[in-house]
Formats: sequence, structure tokens, C-alpha cells
Amino acid sequence: DAQKMHDMIMSLFAVRVINDETYDSKQTLWLKKCDDKLHARLEKIGLARERAARRSASDFSLESVCQDFLTFKESIVVPKTLAKYRQAFIGLQRHFGKSKDIRDITPNEAKNFPRKLKKLGNRHGKTYADSTVAKQIGQIKELFRWAGSEGIVQVDVFAYGVKCRKKPIEIRNHYVTLEETQELFNCQYTLQSLARIVLARLMGLRGASDTLWIRNRDVNFADGDVNRATVT
Repeated sequence: DAQKMHDMIMSLFAVRVINDETYDSKQTLWLKKCDDKLHARLEKIGLARERAARRSASDFSLESVCQDFLTFKESIVVPKTLAKYRQAFIGLQRHFGKSKDIRDITPNEAKNFPRKLKKLGNRHGKTYADSTVAKQIGQIKELFRWAGSEGIVQVDVFAYGVKCRKKPIEIRNHYVTLEETQELFNCQYTLQSLARIVLARLMGLRGASDTLWIRNRDVNFADGDVNRATVT
């Protein structure tokens, strides 16, 4: 009825204009089913894209869909990030095949893909680490969300039940003892460098970023009481 239509249009406005996000599956389906006259009015106010011409079968191949997504991303992300997307899609196409119709990928195939991707590894035959698998699956999930918003797929098979094992890398975890801290203090050649190390070790700042950009106004000196000094 009219009230439901009003509520849906307001939800479209909130998502697209206020939050600048992608429509969910319910909103996408509603837009697909609405009549041409209403859809044209929504297009004029920026709440809907112009309805695309009928796609050919080849337009649904993984190779074609991945390339369309990369073209969409070119003006948004830096080349280095684009290369990471491309690398993730190479693994996807190696497993399923470039000509695979993206609509034919089943939820079960999507659920098993992280394990398959880990075994597949890179082009040199090296098995992927769990962290690499998790990053690439995240990029593939973004591909499928975009494909859903474009009406390419009706069901986002990567949306639910696709999980990755992501173990912490133990060799990166190291507690810096007070003795090691004192040795680090002693080898600094300038007061500025020493100050950065003190802030990083004793006040929880990251040495490579926070300590380089910190300013006097960022520190509450607590009237000279170093035991109560804090960084905001």
C-alpha cells in the first residue's frame, strides 16, 4: 500500500543519500519489481540507477563480472589496492574457471572455497597463509555484494556461512621487558628520539605513527606529575 511504499522510499533515501551505502537484498528486490514509471522517478532523484539493457550470457562469466567490478573500483581505490583485488579474483577464476557463470556458484561451493583457496595457493604453488585467505575472501565477498546491488546475482552465496581460519602469528607477539626498554632508551642519540620511545613504551603509543604526529596539546601533563600524565 501507499504507506509501505513511502517507508521503502524513505529507507532508500537513508541508505543512499544519508549513509552513502549499498542497498540490502530486500531493497534491491523491491527496486527490481517496481513499475517503470516509479523507477524512472527514483532515477531522477538519484535513488535508483537506470535500468540496464538485457545482459548476454557471457556478461555473467566470472571473468566479465570481475573486470566490470575492477573498472568500477578504478576511480575509487589506489592502484596498489586494485592489484590486491585482481589477485583475489585470479584465485577465484583459477578454481571455478573464467567462463563459470557467477549465478551458478552454489552456497556449498562458496562455503568450501576458503579451504580450496588455501590449498590452491599462488601461481608458484605456495600454499596461502590463513591471513591471506581471509583477506582474499573479504575482497570476493565485496565482489558478490556489488554483483547483488547491480542485479547480476539474485542470491549472495558468500554472505553467510563462509568462514576463514585466522590464527594469530605468534612470532609477531613479543612483550618488551623493562630491561630491554632501558637498553633501548640508552641507545638513543637525541632527546627527540628518546621522547618518542618513552611515549611509545610507557604511554601505549605506536612508535611509527602516533609518536611522530603527537603535539603538546595532545598531552595532559598533570601539572608535572608524570605518574598522572596522559595522552588524549
